[in-house]
Amino acid sequence: MTRFTLIGIFLGTLATGSALAQEDLMDYDHTLKFARYLVNTRQYDFAAQEYERLNFLWPDDTTVVLELVRAYRLGSDCDQFPRSFRLLSEKDRLYGSGPMAREYLRFCLTCRIDHPLYFDVASRMTEQENALYSLGYYWTQRQYDSLFACNQRQSGIISASYPELFSLTNDFENQRYKKPALALAMSAIVPGSGKAYCKRWGDAAISFLFVTSGA
Repeated sequence: MTRFTLIGIFLGTLATGSALAQEDLMDYDHTLKFARYLVNTRQYDFAAQEYERLNFLWPDDTTVVLELVRAYRLGSDCDQFPRSFRLLSEKDRLYGSGPMAREYLRFCLTCRIDHPLYFDVASRMTEQENALYSLGYYWTQRQYDSLFACNQRQSGIISASYPELFSLTNDFENQRYKKPALALAMSAIVPGSGKAYCKRWGDAAISFLFVTSGA
């Protein structure tokens, strides 16, 4: 084999490798674009499948991790929370990245998950966000006494930053204390309707939570 033949083989190998690398990059870009299209059209299950493929090929890509977890959450796929938590918390991502922390907190709220690190993560956010996510926790966990206490304790921050949520929580507190027997009476007539009464307030609050937090 001549020297020129060896040089030709070497150059051909380089060209092939470069073409494959470019093809991989295009595959990444196209798949990511398609996954985002699926999210934008609310096809969250299909979007998650595309993100899972990207995550398998590029496990250290934090953009893919964040958007994969978001697709799970937007699709209300609560069974994926353990995997999502693992992905978000790898390499201290949960404490070193605001977007990762917010996605974790929103996932907990969406699926009403009482996770042991929730308040620790929330406390590392801004003062306004900490107040918002603390209030959100009590709403989703239906811990109403703690909810009212939090709303009053943080009234300055919440009323200034999230006035609709502050007013909704106040209104719910006033209704509950003005008509303490209402839920019980409703349940006596139609079993479960008292819980439904409280749930409607909670659903409205959670809607406000996600609107105000930009979720």
